[in-house]
Parts: sequence; structure tokens; C-alpha cells
Amino acid sequence: MATGIANEEKIAQIMPALLTDTKEQLNMLIAGINKSSSDKITSCAHAINGAAATLGATKLSKAAERIEKESLNGKLSDAKKLCEDLKNESEKLNSSV
Repeated sequence: MATGIANEEKIAQIMPALLTDTKEQLNMLIAGINKSSSDKITSCAHAINGAAATLGATKLSKAAERIEKESLNGKLSDAKKLCEDLKNESEKLNSSV
């Protein structure tokens, strides 16, 4: 039981930094989409995916993973829509903290 509490405390300590980083990565992702930069899109989506997975934010992680996969496959046509989904999930996470 103590381990669970210790883990919760650690997550509470790192969550603000991860949320800030995720917001910055999301802004860079949007810029990458606007410039059709698949490298930037892939990199930012991967970073968001990792941060979200660390937080246990499964929906956010999956949304970022979809963007990353689409970018890796050269399919940027749905990037804006997928980014909106990602942004919505990010906002939900921020409002729940």
C-alpha cells in the first residue's frame, strides 16, 4: 500500500511539468502541421505520447500515437482533425488536475 501512495506522490510532483511540456509540444505540433513538416509532427506526437503514457493518460497517449503513426506513414491529410482530438484530450486532462 505504501508503494501506491509513494507512486501517487511522485506523479503529483511531476504532473505539472509534464502537463506544461505537453502543452508546449502541442503548440509545436500545430506549427508542424501548419508547415506540413512530417519530422516535426512525428517528433512532437512521440513526445506527447511518452509524457501521456507516463501520466497514465491513455486517451491522450493514444491520440498522440495516431498522429505519430499517420505522420510516419506520410498521411498528413487527417493531421488537423487528429490534432483537434489530441488538443481536446489534453484540455480534459488539464481540467481534471
